[in-house]
Amino acid sequence: MVEGIDDSILYDLVIVGGGYAGAWLSYFAARECPDWNVLLLDRKNLGSGASYYSADLDFPNNATPTHKRLSSESRALIAAAQAGIPDLPIAGLPAFAIGDTDTQLAQLAESEGGVPVEEEMYVSGFRFRKAYQWQRKGVRAQRAVDKTTISKLMGQAMQNTSVFVNHQTEVTNIMAGPAGNEVFYSNKSVQARYVITAVGPWILQAPWINEDIHAAVRIKKVVAFELRLPPAPDDTLIYMVNEGAFLLPQPEAGQWLFSITSTEWDCRPVTGELKISADDRATAQRILGKYVPELLPFLSDGRVFCDAYPVCGHPGVFKLNEEGTHLFAGGGSGSGFRLSPAIAYEAIQTIKNR
Repeated sequence: MVEGIDDSILYDLVIVGGGYAGAWLSYFAARECPDWNVLLLDRKNLGSGASYYSADLDFPNNATPTHKRLSSESRALIAAAQAGIPDLPIAGLPAFAIGDTDTQLAQLAESEGGVPVEEEMYVSGFRFRKAYQWQRKGVRAQRAVDKTTISKLMGQAMQNTSVFVNHQTEVTNIMAGPAGNEVFYSNKSVQARYVITAVGPWILQAPWINEDIHAAVRIKKVVAFELRLPPAPDDTLIYMVNEGAFLLPQPEAGQWLFSITSTEWDCRPVTGELKISADDRATAQRILGKYVPELLPFLSDGRVFCDAYPVCGHPGVFKLNEEGTHLFAGGGSGSGFRLSPAIAYEAIQTIKNR
C-alpha cells in the first residue's frame, strides 16, 4: 500500500470510507482482483468514524433473514481471513441469552448454538435476578479484543502494491466520468471504473447520494454505557432479548460495556450533537434495576454514536447509479463490525462479475 494520490492513474476501484467496511473492501479487492488499482480515501484517519465507537461485538441479534445470512457469511469470511492473518484479533466469547419465551431463544439458537439451562448468572459477583423465564447458555459470539482489526486488514492489503490509501482526504462529490466515475476531492479529481461508498452514518450527508437512498436509509443513535466494575475471570456476555440490550465484559479495560436500544432517529453524526440523554439513562437504569439493581451505583458515562438503518430492514449493497458502477455498501444497523465482512465481499463480487 502506497500513501498518496496519483491523478494520472485510472483506478479500477475507489473506496470512500476507512472504517470496518472500507478495510474489508480493501482486503477483498486485493485478494479477489490483485491486478486492480485500488484507492481508499478517508476524510480523517482509518477507523476514526463510527468504527471507533463500536463495541466490536458479533452476537446473533438477527432481526431479519438477511441479518442471519450476512452474520453467518461474515463468520466464515473472518475464519478464512484469520488463516492468512493469524493475529487478526477476533476471538470467540461465551454468551448467555435470556428472554420471556423459549421460542425467542430457540429461534436465536437455531443456527447459533446454545442450550436451555437453569443456572445462576453473575456480573462481577452480583447475581442476576430471575426477571426472565428462559435462558440459553453457549450461544456463539465473538469480539475483537483490541482496536487493531482495521490496521491488520489494511496491513494485509499493503502486500499488494497497487492498493493505495490517503488519509485526511474528504471526497466532495462523485459524478459520471469518462471511465465511469469521477471522484472529486480538494479541488482535484481522479477517474475510476467503480466506486464503493462505505461511509456509514455519513451516507445521507454525502452530496452524491440519490433520492432513492435518502428514502431508503435512516440514521439512528446507538448508546452504550460503561459500568466501572472489573469483570470476574469467568464472566460472560449476557444478551437481554426483550430489551435489545447486552452486558459485555471488557477485562482489558477493567469494566463492562452496557449497550441499550435507543429510540432516537434521524440524528446527524456530528460531534457535540450526539449525547446521552436523560431518556437513555432512564432506560439503562430501568433495565439494570430489573435484573441487577446492585450495579446501578457503577453506571457511568459511555459512548454514543449513530449508524445507517435501511428502512426495508435489509443491510447490504445498493446501487447509486443506473449503470451499477457506483455502490453503497452498508446499512449495518449498529452491527457493522459483524456484518461488514459479508457486505464488503458481496460488493466486490458484484463489480467483479459485471
